[in-house]
Amino acid sequence: MSTGRDYKPTARASRARKGDRGARVPGWLWLLTGAAIGSFAMFLYELHQGRSSQPPAPPAVSAALPGAAPAGVETPAPSAAEQPPDFDFYTLLPQKQVTIPEEELRPQTELTGAKPGSWLLQAGSFRAHQDADRLKATLAFQGLESTIDSVSGSSGTWYRVRLGPFASRREVERIRSRLARENIDALLLGAEP
Repeated sequence: MSTGRDYKPTARASRARKGDRGARVPGWLWLLTGAAIGSFAMFLYELHQGRSSQPPAPPAVSAALPGAAPAGVETPAPSAAEQPPDFDFYTLLPQKQVTIPEEELRPQTELTGAKPGSWLLQAGSFRAHQDADRLKATLAFQGLESTIDSVSGSSGTWYRVRLGPFASRREVERIRSRLARENIDALLLGAEP
């Protein structure tokens, strides 16, 4: 029994289901076209801005002697930008002398109580005692003994975290390289005898 109906899809129904892909423009082509148009518009804008921001042309130079103005024309005073720089640090430096307190002029070994020929390492210097204490704890976890010294000066109180004194330069360099591996840049204090 045949109903007389054909169940095979026709070409029109097939195209309708596929969305008629033959007439569609791919998305990447739209993106590329938009980028090209935008780039061209920016180029034109920059070109226009470049012309409008150029300084005006300099006035024509007369053949008169330098410094001589034509009769009846007043010459303007040179602006601050045209004047040569004035170097007066030769007079300013003696006026800005800084006096250093006697306690800071003494050698570092005398300040720290270390004997000449011994070295100290300063691992950090902080304004807050909590920061210095945190570094001291970090050093303690690495097996290094350190002290916190507070120093008061004109800029306030500073807390210095120091290690040592060390008797040999080799030991100092070993500890210093160990600190460098932990991203702690230690400052070497003290001197040889």
